[in-house]
Amino acid sequence: MCVHPQRIVRNDNTVSYKNLILQLPQSPHRHHYVKVRVRVQEYPDSTIAIFHGPGKLAHYTRKGEPISDKQIKTLQTRKAA
Repeated sequence: MCVHPQRIVRNDNTVSYKNLILQLPQSPHRHHYVKVRVRVQEYPDSTIAIFHGPGKLAHYTRKGEPISDKQIKTLQTRKAA
């Protein structure tokens, strides 16, 4: 289960969520996501992900620091053990 409110990407390619400013990374699909509606998902472990349609744009720690897909897999492996 997770919370998933929608947000509009700001002119500086950021999303505001719970007093955090989350910078979207560069994408091979678009130059920017300015004024695009995105979905924010907060997970039970307090990590945050941003999606545009079915595609995940970015994943962050509860403090708003970017997390790579490799780091996510490492965290999931540790929790499963």
